[in-house]
Amino acid sequence: MGEGIYSALSGAIAEARALEVAANNLANVSTTGFKKEKLSFREVLAGQDSTQRQVRFEPTGTDFTQGATTRTGAPLDAAILGPGFFVVRTPAGEQYTRAGSFTLDQHGRLVTPTGNPVIGTGGPLTVSTTDPVSIGTDGSLLSGKEVVGKLRIVDFAEPQSLERMGEGLWSANWQTPKPVQAQVEPGALEQSNVNAVEGMTELILISRAYEAFARTLENYRAIDQRTTTELGR
Repeated sequence: MGEGIYSALSGAIAEARALEVAANNLANVSTTGFKKEKLSFREVLAGQDSTQRQVRFEPTGTDFTQGATTRTGAPLDAAILGPGFFVVRTPAGEQYTRAGSFTLDQHGRLVTPTGNPVIGTGGPLTVSTTDPVSIGTDGSLLSGKEVVGKLRIVDFAEPQSLERMGEGLWSANWQTPKPVQAQVEPGALEQSNVNAVEGMTELILISRAYEAFARTLENYRAIDQRTTTELGR
């Protein structure tokens, strides 16, 4: 019974972690540019001299599949079509995002909703005129018809090695970003690549699996208590 209860416990722990990931994916179904975390389980032997198997949950990285684009009509919204990331300057250094919901701050700088400057090919992008500002299909920042800068768009050899930082941002870690010639859809935003129906189904299946492991643990606990009571007589 000893090894059996550890197998059930490992399964419950794995399903609990998977539940957290699936719930977070589903919670971000409406988050601009969100990329879902993928789930994976595998069986391992409990030990070298054991035939008992345990379940382990292993995040297998991020699904960087392109999300659907939605037209917003906002002149400073931009969606990358294909691979690539916008570059953002944060207090922790350069970070990267697929969420192209930009605006101008009081200093005329192009910034994210949290106020982080968006980086162009020549540095932070700033507009000093009063002409209408927009973004072109090649990532150019336009003031009226004049090009005043261009969005810096980069990609990575191993996107799976990027570290999720929150607020739609990613850290490069050890990787060096490489510039890419990406097509941009102005006046549009890339939506989350989480499918709500699939996410809810996955959440239900994981919840049921967790409940099954939890019931098994309760059964083992009840057997253990009954055995202890009988031996104590």
